[in-house]
Amino acid sequence: MKSILSALEEGKKPLVSALEIEGKEELINSLQVLKCKKWCVDNLSTIQRVITNLKKIDDLQCSKQFTTTNKITKQSNVLADLLITQAYIDRFTKELNILAPHVKVKLSKGTSQKGNSPYKVSIDSDSGIKCKPEDILSEGEQRIVALAAFFADATGRVDSTPIIIDDPISSLDLNYEEAATRRIVELASSRQVIVFTHRISLLVGIGEVCKANNVQMQEAHIRSANRGKGIPESEEVYHGKIKAQLNALKAKVVRTRNIDSDLPEYDDAVSRICQQFRIYVERSVEDVLLLGMVHRFHRRIMTNNKVMKISQIKDSDCQMIDDMMTKYSFTEHSQPMDSMPVQLNLDEIYKDIDSFISWVVEFTKRVG
Repeated sequence: MKSILSALEEGKKPLVSALEIEGKEELINSLQVLKCKKWCVDNLSTIQRVITNLKKIDDLQCSKQFTTTNKITKQSNVLADLLITQAYIDRFTKELNILAPHVKVKLSKGTSQKGNSPYKVSIDSDSGIKCKPEDILSEGEQRIVALAAFFADATGRVDSTPIIIDDPISSLDLNYEEAATRRIVELASSRQVIVFTHRISLLVGIGEVCKANNVQMQEAHIRSANRGKGIPESEEVYHGKIKAQLNALKAKVVRTRNIDSDLPEYDDAVSRICQQFRIYVERSVEDVLLLGMVHRFHRRIMTNNKVMKISQIKDSDCQMIDDMMTKYSFTEHSQPMDSMPVQLNLDEIYKDIDSFISWVVEFTKRVG
């Protein structure tokens, strides 16, 4: 019995202790700790993401001291002084005076901020009013200023590397185009200049200025075909005698008959013949119908006492050109997706070329 009473007494002690305030608070604290641990376990992934983000924020805060722009700005000033020297500014001013003397733009040193180049293009005005060049200059004037900067850089190099220009007259009016053309040819008199363009007017202009200044010029053409774009064109189709070129095209038709019609080369050859024929028909308007008095992209009109001969043009002459232009323009222009494919056989093409040659011969004899 004593042992049972002793055991009960011992079991009573923790219960009595639990009823005491201090004991109760200890249990409550233990419970809170257990709840916190359970919450941490339940939200472990979220806690880990927060810790990772806090570490990144701390790294960024430490890195901020290395991102101050004063050193970058200082270095940009050094580089700008090396690249944009007073000699370059002088060359830029000279080039702009050649290309567009009435465009009052200057290259000057500006305020260095956050690593930006301390040199800027500004309107050269005596009024003191500050304005952005793009707010004053037209698109063509902005283009001519850019060309002046490009030429200033190219002419300042010690080595005579080629000058490569891509479509330099885009957005330029005729006067700017002529000025740019003359400058390109002037540069080409002492070093190689390579010009890429789709503007026939520039090609014609450069050719005329080169001829007038005895500067060598070489043309290279590319075309589109069934097998892709940018195909090198070895045949001259934009210059020469129309009749001779048409006869050469007839011979090409004969050679094409020897190609297997199931091969891609056959379709490409037929397509190219149609393209060339269309170009020759188009050129015949200038060289044959108008007797060479007027040419596209040329600013001059050379009558040579031929104006009266135009009166001999008949409706049938115009109809011949219209018919051939309409028939063969499908090779030069994109067609609607739902349009029927145009199929021309070599016999029909040969007949059309021969018929057009006969018209050229007859018209030439008629107008004398």
